[in-house]
Amino acid sequence: MKLNELIGVKKHHDKNRYELIDFLDAFTPFKQHGKGKFSAVFERGGKIYKFWMGDSAYEKFAKFAMERQGNEHLPKFLSKIKKLKAFHKRSTSSPEEISYVQIEKLESFNSLKLKNYRGGIVALTADLTDAINMKKTHLWKDAPIEKASDYISALENWIVDSQLEEPGYELPDEIQSYIQTMFLIHKTINSPLDRMDVHTQNIMMRDNVIVITDPVVHGIDVVMADKMNIDDFKIAHQIDDENMDVIKGPVKHKISDTSKVEID
Repeated sequence: MKLNELIGVKKHHDKNRYELIDFLDAFTPFKQHGKGKFSAVFERGGKIYKFWMGDSAYEKFAKFAMERQGNEHLPKFLSKIKKLKAFHKRSTSSPEEISYVQIEKLESFNSLKLKNYRGGIVALTADLTDAINMKKTHLWKDAPIEKASDYISALENWIVDSQLEEPGYELPDEIQSYIQTMFLIHKTINSPLDRMDVHTQNIMMRDNVIVITDPVVHGIDVVMADKMNIDDFKIAHQIDDENMDVIKGPVKHKISDTSKVEID
């Protein structure tokens, strides 16, 4: 099905981003399933679609995950990344294209579904993110962290030292593989401006397995997204800004026409 046939793109050039999302949710088969700084997630007929603008780190992660679909801690991608021209009312600070992809339907994170290490997974996720970014942890300040095995060993030692487990304790396999996947993401998707950003809002569950859904942010993208969101708010609330130029409809160059974009 073509996107133009589904929502009639040309009819919505006057809608700002918020109005467009509300329209999709109310009057089309797409129902909003979640949202973030860069993105909006919709469900249609039991299928999940993520739409985003200007999130280069997520595109890197998606391509990383597509190449490793056997890893249970990564989401299953059910289509390639597709792109269409931005067609809604927006400022010139907004990216000129919208990207989207179909992904598996997951459940919200719930530590009670974990077989092991239930209470510690939230603290582990926060500390693990800092350990990867800064190569040290808050819990074990004397332990240098260069790779997953360093972190696993440090965590096991801390658990034993804290008398939470007996000497010789080893983390459950599913927790070790989660940690190893986080370090692999960082090693593979790594630039001076990319950093890990994992918390309970961007991990989800597949049955009792932790799935990492959106673990990396790019510094410049965050700044641009904040600018886009502020401008979108001004447009939505009709706040005048002489420094903001507003455009409607697609910018006509290079990117394929929105009417030809397919929704599976």
